Amino acid sequence: LPDGTPSFVNNLNELSNRSDGVRQVQMQTTATYDKTLNKDHIIKILAGHEYTNSKSSFFTATGNDLPGNDQQVLNRVLNNITVAGTKQEWALQSFFGRLNYNFKNKYLLEGNMRLDESSRFPASHKYGFFPSFSAGWVLSEENFFKKVLNSDNLVNQLKLRGGWGKVGNDRIGNYTYSQQLNLGSYYNYGNTLQLGAAITDFANPDISWEAATTTNLGLDAAFLKNRVFINFDIFKRLTDGILYRLPLAPSIGDTNPAILNIAKVSNNGWELNLEHRNKVAAWNYNIGFNVAYVKNKIVDLATRQAISDKFILREGDAIGSYYGYIYEGLFRDSADLKTYPAFSTNGLTIGSMRFRDVNGDGVINPDDRQVIGSTNTPYTFGLSGGLAFKGLDLNFLFQGVKDKYIYLYDSGNRPGNAANANFWKEWWDNRFDPIENPEGTWPVLKRTSPEAAETSTFWLHDASYIRLKNIELGYSLPQKILTRLHISNLRFYVAGQNLLTFSNLIKQVDPERSATRTNNQSYPQVKVISFGFNSSF
Repeated sequence: LPDGTPSFVNNLNELSNRSDGVRQVQMQTTATYDKTLNKDHIIKILAGHEYTNSKSSFFTATGNDLPGNDQQVLNRVLNNITVAGTKQEWALQSFFGRLNYNFKNKYLLEGNMRLDESSRFPASHKYGFFPSFSAGWVLSEENFFKKVLNSDNLVNQLKLRGGWGKVGNDRIGNYTYSQQLNLGSYYNYGNTLQLGAAITDFANPDISWEAATTTNLGLDAAFLKNRVFINFDIFKRLTDGILYRLPLAPSIGDTNPAILNIAKVSNNGWELNLEHRNKVAAWNYNIGFNVAYVKNKIVDLATRQAISDKFILREGDAIGSYYGYIYEGLFRDSADLKTYPAFSTNGLTIGSMRFRDVNGDGVINPDDRQVIGSTNTPYTFGLSGGLAFKGLDLNFLFQGVKDKYIYLYDSGNRPGNAANANFWKEWWDNRFDPIENPEGTWPVLKRTSPEAAETSTFWLHDASYIRLKNIELGYSLPQKILTRLHISNLRFYVAGQNLLTFSNLIKQVDPERSATRTNNQSYPQVKVISFGFNSSF
């Protein structure tokens, strides 16, 4: 209180004890066989077995009202003693094999077979079979290539490759195929609360492996006496039987939905890597650039769609698609209030948010919602390089993304809903006020604002960025000095991480934040500057 007295004093002490235990056993056994026939045929065979078993448990006990804070043992607790505990176990067993064939270093073949058995699926679906195959053709080893295309050392290596493979996913938690009950639930009977049991998670006894099938084609090349390198890949990945919890109708109650194999999702894209290495007199340098693109789309959802909070699952759209209203500005004067339909008349004032009437019926309601973006990041890229001159060396790495979007309606930072205080300065500076800031682009601050809480393009911000992820400058003492000091190596360095970031986001938001997170509760990347030395004797 203003006079310095506590507003609340808790005189009831509490003691909690908790014990956690995890035991994991993992074994892997492999056997290999290599054979060369007539110097041209190289065969390698690998067979193996892997087994993992994990058991975890915890126990906790809590009580109130100990005689004193110095007697911190449970047998001195007088009231409200509660105990709880859990125990669970999972296991995964795999049998796998690989066959490699190489003919004259020109024709390369590889085949893999994998049989997985997971305890996370019912007995009828616990096995998954996942094969893969790949092939390569080294054109630069062909005689016609050596005689014609490589006569001037223009092309030093050229390799075509392709592959097809399938992998499985069982990361769904334990016991999701069996019904689970909460034995600590209460119900009303005879105007008295009675202890009972309730279903907490619906089960799916037919759940099975999620499988991702990938097809890829690639090219590897080296030019100009192995100074320039190019790697290019195109791929198509189809994930079938995606494991997902479809939201339930509110009338079902507070019960978690069952995990289902519900969808097929495609991820198609390409990746390009370029690198140049060279030496000029005493200077050595290298520089590399990579860029990748991927497009995500739900290709089959059994004609269903599901809306959950800010997201929608729908055929033809991407996984993690935001579903909401299209923001069109603010109601800036009384004429706007009369002209445009409003989401809600509750608290509607000049400075409130205005949404697009998509279907033109003169009403803003859930029928006007659209897919307004997704959590997927189409483009990723990086630039790295190094420079060395005598004892000096410099290395750096830039990384970035393009067309990534994150949702900024963060807890405690919501202009247009002043019941959630603690605003960032940029948002306060840009708020609309008919007198103090009539050109403001953010909604007016009010105690309640229904439209501000709705999912809309207003809160979806471009998180594209370029960041200097790492940079390091070092100096190694010359050999003459090292010999006098009787050491074999001594290098001093200064390094930095995340020193520069170029982004259109407000500075308090880390553009590397997960796109699937819709609150501001993740720890941002930090800038780090370090100094040091490495030595060996």
